[in-house]
Amino acid sequence: MKLLIFSIFPLISLFGVFLLENGTADTFYKRVIGEKKKSLVIGTSKAAQGIVPTVINSKLDLKGENSLYNFGFTNIHSPFGESYNSAIRKKLCEATKDGIFIVTVDAWSLSSSLPDPNNRSLMQDEKLFVGKLSSYSAKINLEYLLQHYINSYYEIPLRYFAQNSMHLMDDGWLKATPKIEGDRIKRVYESKVDEYERRGRSVAFSEYRFNKFIELIDFLREKGEVYVVLMPVDDAINTIERSIFPELVEQLYKYCKSIGIPFKDFTVSRTDYTYVDGVHLDYRAAPVFSNDLANWILEVRNTF
Repeated sequence: MKLLIFSIFPLISLFGVFLLENGTADTFYKRVIGEKKKSLVIGTSKAAQGIVPTVINSKLDLKGENSLYNFGFTNIHSPFGESYNSAIRKKLCEATKDGIFIVTVDAWSLSSSLPDPNNRSLMQDEKLFVGKLSSYSAKINLEYLLQHYINSYYEIPLRYFAQNSMHLMDDGWLKATPKIEGDRIKRVYESKVDEYERRGRSVAFSEYRFNKFIELIDFLREKGEVYVVLMPVDDAINTIERSIFPELVEQLYKYCKSIGIPFKDFTVSRTDYTYVDGVHLDYRAAPVFSNDLANWILEVRNTF
């Protein structure tokens, strides 16, 4: 009996700690809980940090269950593949027929590691939680917290009461406000360019990922409006990404035109925005870009 009593209190305490997670201790957790969604932003960390659903919802008058939700993760967690596709299917309300889907694409989400970019056994996303979770709509996702949460549970209450540079908002937008000032801005930027140059030499276009992208688009077209977007990046990062898949824009334009869905290359207006590190839009630029994205969608609706 005493053992039972002493076992219950720690479990209750741990459960209470789980209830405190509000998007500050873990930048993924809010995406794996809550109600299923009818409209989604799909992509990697560029989308996660750069697209603010609240801005688009206001512009497109999307309310309640029709509101857009940001379901982007990272280059590692959510390139196109069976893992991410299965997660999207689990997060999406099955009965959806009038949703809106903003599918962001780049060279990273369509490539994989050399020497064989089509070998699924070499793909990191195949080993991570994205494709393994049985549910993305639980009120409390114990499966994620007990098996895939990588930080100490002590971080949850500590960060709940602290000011954090990364905060996953209720609409799925990852608001990143890092304190980067002075010379450190240049160092962070140069470090990111070096990192992407190295990564660019170790990956190549993956036919498997492109086929999974097509499979996803076919699925989403049955669920509502689909908009394919190439997000803006800094000049140097853009050059690196184009070197991985030089025909990317041409291929996307050709494919989208062939099936009658809109495509927009926002890299042509990349100098209109500011970036944290050359890759991710600054948190002040994200609402500006989201407004521009919403305006483009409105234009498309008037012409398609």
